[in-house]
Amino acid sequence: MPMAMLAGSGEELRAELLRQGVELTTYPQRRGRLAEYVAQAAPEAKARCVLRTGWHGSAFVLPARTWGEQPGEPVIFQGATADGVALGVAGTLEDWRTHVAAPCAGNSRLVLALSAAFAGPCLGLLDSEGGGFHFRGGSSSGKSTALAVAASVYGPPAFARTWRATDNALEAVASLYSDLLLPLDEIGQLDPRNAGAAAYLLANGQGKGRSHRDGSARAAARFRVLFLSAGEVGLGDLVTASGNKSRAGHEVRVVDVPAEVEGGAGIFERLPEGCAPGEFADRLKRAAAEHHGHALAHWLEALTGC
Repeated sequence: MPMAMLAGSGEELRAELLRQGVELTTYPQRRGRLAEYVAQAAPEAKARCVLRTGWHGSAFVLPARTWGEQPGEPVIFQGATADGVALGVAGTLEDWRTHVAAPCAGNSRLVLALSAAFAGPCLGLLDSEGGGFHFRGGSSSGKSTALAVAASVYGPPAFARTWRATDNALEAVASLYSDLLLPLDEIGQLDPRNAGAAAYLLANGQGKGRSHRDGSARAAARFRVLFLSAGEVGLGDLVTASGNKSRAGHEVRVVDVPAEVEGGAGIFERLPEGCAPGEFADRLKRAAAEHHGHALAHWLEALTGC
């Protein structure tokens, strides 16, 4: 916890502890003793607290676990909204390989989605900027299936987000998904007036400059994110719909990928024998919901060597 939670009466601290299941006294005159105890405690162990996920030196930090931390200096995620990213584990790694990853073979869009999921944590190792891929295609073409497959590397279907957010909200989400893949569905819900700025925000990895109440500059949020987007229209279409001009910088930062392939099966180029495109999409989504999260832990163990 940041020491700022002890400011005032300590209500913020008690609210967080109660949310996580701690039983506290109902007597107001006794509640202050908790903040008093915490403020006077002098633990010998020290930890380095970070405000965003991803790489911090040789350590890779997630809300619930850190990989690659050095002996004697644990690294702890201390973001204000640790529950904002829906990481989770279900099923088994072998079943994920069998029922989610293996069926993607031969389908270029699904392979791209899975590759992007594993590429997210590699950006920091390459000291590379972020960016994204956008699957553009008609309704029921299988775009959401590609996002579900990619999200299964990290957690349940809730790991994916939508574009329906303000600039400030999108900036906060990007900070939570730093060095991860950020799946964003329904780009049509993004305000066309903010489309170009959103692309630059996510790709450049830096939030808006803001000031404190006294007018001094406040440090801008920084992050590094690879995002995978889907929608019936492209980013350039949204930018021009607002009366603005689509720029080359948009196309470089957000690569537009036609979702539908030749053959009339949506995003699918290869289907299991006797399986219709819609049935195959539903099968993949169910498998992703039942088996997910294991691949990320194994990938981070390989990247950090521990």
